[in-house]
Amino acid sequence: MIQQIEKLLTLVGQKYMEDQRPAPYQFRVTNYTGFTRGKDFRYDLNMIEALPDLQNNQYVYAWSKLWIEEVQELPFSLSCYGPAQVFLNGERVHYANIEEEVFPERRSWFRLSLAKGWNHFVLRFMKTETGCGAKFGTGSIKGFPLHFIMPSLERAGGEGWIFTEALKAELPFIPSTERSEYQDGIRWYPDAVWRADENELSAIERIFTNGEQGNYAIGWAMISSETDSAVHLAGRYKGELQIFIDGQLKFQALSVGDGERDFEFTVDIAKGRAHSLMIQLQHTAVGWGFKFNDEYLKLNCPVHVEGTSENWLYSGPYLTVNEAVRDQMTELSNLHTTKNGLDYWYIDAPFSRIRPFVETTHYGKWNYPLGVTLYGLLSAGKILSIESFESYVQNHIELCTKYYEYAKWDCKQYGAPGINQQIVLMDSLDDCGSFGATMLFTMENNPLIGSLSVAERIAGFITDEQQRLPDGTLYRLKGSTDFMQQTMWCDDLYMSVPFLVRYYRYTKDIRYLDDAVHQILQYRHYLYREELQIMHHVYDMKFNKQNTVSWGRGNGWVIFSLAELLAELSPQHEKYGELLTMFRQLSQGFQQLQGKRGMWHQIVDDHDSYEETSCTAMFIYAFARGVQNGWYDNPIQYVESAYYGWKALAQYAVDEEGNILGVCRGSGYSYNYEYYKYDLLPRLNDTHGIGIVMLAGIEIIKLRNCRGPEMIQKVQLTAKNAGQYLEMSFQSALVDGQLNLEFTGAAPKINALTIAKQQPRQAGELPTVYLAGDSTVQAYDSYWQPQAGWGQMLPIFFNSDIIFKNQSIGGRSSKSFIVEGRLDDILRVIQPGDYFLIQFGHNDATISVPERYASPEDYKEYLKTYINGTRQRGAEPILVTPMGRRDFNSTTGKFNVSFPAYVEKMKELASELDVLLVDLSTMSIAYYDTIGPEGSKSVFLHLEPGIYGAFPNGSADDTHFQEYGAIQIARLLASGIQELDSPLSAFVKEIELPK
Repeated sequence: MIQQIEKLLTLVGQKYMEDQRPAPYQFRVTNYTGFTRGKDFRYDLNMIEALPDLQNNQYVYAWSKLWIEEVQELPFSLSCYGPAQVFLNGERVHYANIEEEVFPERRSWFRLSLAKGWNHFVLRFMKTETGCGAKFGTGSIKGFPLHFIMPSLERAGGEGWIFTEALKAELPFIPSTERSEYQDGIRWYPDAVWRADENELSAIERIFTNGEQGNYAIGWAMISSETDSAVHLAGRYKGELQIFIDGQLKFQALSVGDGERDFEFTVDIAKGRAHSLMIQLQHTAVGWGFKFNDEYLKLNCPVHVEGTSENWLYSGPYLTVNEAVRDQMTELSNLHTTKNGLDYWYIDAPFSRIRPFVETTHYGKWNYPLGVTLYGLLSAGKILSIESFESYVQNHIELCTKYYEYAKWDCKQYGAPGINQQIVLMDSLDDCGSFGATMLFTMENNPLIGSLSVAERIAGFITDEQQRLPDGTLYRLKGSTDFMQQTMWCDDLYMSVPFLVRYYRYTKDIRYLDDAVHQILQYRHYLYREELQIMHHVYDMKFNKQNTVSWGRGNGWVIFSLAELLAELSPQHEKYGELLTMFRQLSQGFQQLQGKRGMWHQIVDDHDSYEETSCTAMFIYAFARGVQNGWYDNPIQYVESAYYGWKALAQYAVDEEGNILGVCRGSGYSYNYEYYKYDLLPRLNDTHGIGIVMLAGIEIIKLRNCRGPEMIQKVQLTAKNAGQYLEMSFQSALVDGQLNLEFTGAAPKINALTIAKQQPRQAGELPTVYLAGDSTVQAYDSYWQPQAGWGQMLPIFFNSDIIFKNQSIGGRSSKSFIVEGRLDDILRVIQPGDYFLIQFGHNDATISVPERYASPEDYKEYLKTYINGTRQRGAEPILVTPMGRRDFNSTTGKFNVSFPAYVEKMKELASELDVLLVDLSTMSIAYYDTIGPEGSKSVFLHLEPGIYGAFPNGSADDTHFQEYGAIQIARLLASGIQELDSPLSAFVKEIELPK
């Protein structure tokens, strides 16, 4: 099972990305004079403010709807200004009692079962002396910040509520389906259409009523054409007009005389794509406005907006506009600096802007479980060289960070933001630390728009705003319920320490690292269970005692965070020894509580509680890091425990489709252990577990690699009863003449050991060509079509009198191929008369991945092991210089040599040891130069979106090949082999070189 880690991690990552596909924010129309939401995300339906002339005993109805993907029960909350009733899909489901309706500061909580599809909510209010209306909405605040959708046919898709005029009698019906708001003769607010006098004005005049002479306004739409022919644009305008297409000025004119004038011009635009059409108007003495004759013109809104059929967006008024202002407007995450301050895009409807809302379950959201999920996915992408994993994480995080400034403004305008709720309304460590740490990790290699501001905000919150005890310990003063207040949770170490560590790494400000140290030690003071060397879950300051339950994931967060800190902390730090002792104590406590099958349990010291995946993964992660970093005096027991745990995870916690099983859902806390044991049950693919399983697997890979080629695991851990023994045999290929054996386990005993030399090998009936290399060489199954490696295509250029065995695998270097035992596998079977083609270099140069990286000098030394081992067995090694990537001079179009230092070291070695060499580097570069940068896209993995299942978002990969390219590189290599002074050249077919 250990040998399948890479496949398992790839499967889990792909499953997550398929289930949570990238999606932009959903834009909807919002009336900015409508009801706002509070910081608790409930709508403030204050009818006294909306209808100042409302009289006692009159009625008002508010109506909106929610979309639900599947039948489910959700929590809601109501605080009343007066009598209130709640109707769901035509049925009354809640009403305020006589006490609730006179105390608006009180909340009533209730749960409602919602149907699949649209659910219509109607609130019936009566005006009394205490008031009229209510605050209504989600009962889980930031956990599920519901936004409601306009319900009538006329406004379908817009965000918010509509409400009736004051009524003297109750409605004879309760709306429960989408219908026109005009069909019953009742007036609904806010107004959906302009008044008659407003309709006489241009769109810009009625939107920007405070515009003055000399001000500017912008209109923006997209234009497209089905042909390459010229497009005729015509219409009417008043004011000073400038028209830009794709940022280029195409027409300008000044309206004089009676004001409104015609314009027309012709412009060439390329077919097949949308082009930006931006109108800039200056207010003159005659006013301002424009209208296109669009009968034959295909216009679309620059972004899909629910709640309107308008094609134009509007911005203004401005004191001045230049090219930079216009350019920044086309990025929808940017706010606009108008003469009135910051603003955003309007549509042609009364008091209406567009707003982004996050409506996915995962993608584009910011919360702490997603922080660790994306951490695992990004780390897997780095170690497995899966660029799609890395780009997915980067794009998800950047979608959040680049809209950060907008979201703060959105919150000020509408009471609560439609996106980035937890960053903007940050009031707990859950809101910031986990996701923020992953953001900083991503920033180490890729700048993210807006990320620095977010990082500064998080650092300021943790340092200056999050509540602390007098001794500086972080704790929760506030809580969603009284019971949760004044508590300290193990979980909060992960919500703070990794961020502080990474922010120290970014700023070099020692205060953040020292704070992380302080938090770990203080949490140990309050929560450590000396007798078991594990942690309580929560300390409650209201009762001044621990909750006495050692919850699995809570304990996992502690040792996970401690490992992150120790990896950064200098051994010279004054608290390093104390922290190392704590790590060893916790490790010993957890290792002793590992279950019989290798898993750990929901309650760590209660093996009758269920086996829990996320804590198991965290203990594996910590043990593996401890061994790699030398934090244990006796590492063997932790090596075995980590391997045993991973074997259990792979067997019991991940199914064949990549689903993660057995992860406890998000928790509260209790003094009652039955809450943890029976109420906090596992949930399929819970995001508290996906990322940490991937991180555990990555550390197992690193653990396997760091123990060196002489530490290749040959026999799995096998338990035997007293008096029994196990007889096993295995083979090992020696190159340097030394054999080192290490026996591990709880009580390893060796009765006898026999070491025998293999019989001399004989040539096979047909010679075999073995291939060792990376992802550019390996063979791919049909799922990855059209990706292919050159080693997959090489046999088609040879006759049938020779056999090929391609052992190449992605993400490997000359070093890691040895460390993982893959060279050993080949050397144990290669025979006299066989051939061994060796290409490495792409991953050897990856200095950011220590388990792969080999300096050019080390690379040369590792290659000697391949050569000597091959020759010792009577076979012939052939070195292949690493083929070039799609890397060219943008001015000349000529291609650059990839990994030149490694190419030169391989050539040096070939000369020194008299080894055959094919210079695929030079041959591939020469070939690319003949087809040019554009032609080379057909060689490399450049794919359009939506064509191939493995690449739903397309690909722009300048390293790997599609099938055509793999064939061409294999053709070049075969031609190079044909020129060698080797018997292998006789097996090459006649070859026509690529054109």
